[in-house]
Amino acid sequence: DLFGAIGQAMTSLPVEARSRVAGIGLAVPDDVDTMAATRNGSSTSLKALQAEIEEQIKLPVFVQNDITAAAGGESMFGVAKPLNDYLFFYLGARLQSRLILNHQIYKGNSSASFDHGLMRLESELAMRGRPSEIIWSSSPEWPDLGEAYSAWLGECSDRLKASISALTQFVEFRTVVLSSYAPQKIAEALCDDIGREFPGIEALPARVTISPKAVGAASLPFSSRFMIQ
Repeated sequence: DLFGAIGQAMTSLPVEARSRVAGIGLAVPDDVDTMAATRNGSSTSLKALQAEIEEQIKLPVFVQNDITAAAGGESMFGVAKPLNDYLFFYLGARLQSRLILNHQIYKGNSSASFDHGLMRLESELAMRGRPSEIIWSSSPEWPDLGEAYSAWLGECSDRLKASISALTQFVEFRTVVLSSYAPQKIAEALCDDIGREFPGIEALPARVTISPKAVGAASLPFSSRFMIQ
């Protein structure tokens, strides 16, 4: 329950720290309709839910797309903090991206989401009769996943490079930041591959590796007014 989780988080703080909480941030996935959320089996507009939380918690509530929130968290606390312009990728269930120009985050008119994330790897493993639970476990390392992993990693790298190549025709940027739910070694390998393909672009693994979407959501009370979707 969302209200219970917020209440539990607040009560876990020392009493003297609770007055310092500036607001509540919610990171909403792409597959949630921007005008509706589901609560207790009924459809409720996100604005209504936002207002209800504000009424009960007595704090301002900020709602943002989860990938945009992850990019914002990396801009504030991660390797992208000193960067003005860069292309941000998030490798989770799907591969998604955001463009950051002059510290502002742009989502675009359509969702830049590709079927090259962990759901694709899960399917590849299932086709070969191999277990896939490890890829959703937040483990810092994966065991040898065989040909399924190698094929998926190559496809993911190709998709990243194709997206970068397409965007460089229209926008000048010198840095790519890759955030990932997968182990950091995978992000590092993909960044190395990008660097070999584009010598003029520096590809960096994200520094915010633990719950980047949550970190971005928590920063929304401070950053949301500066971001464009």
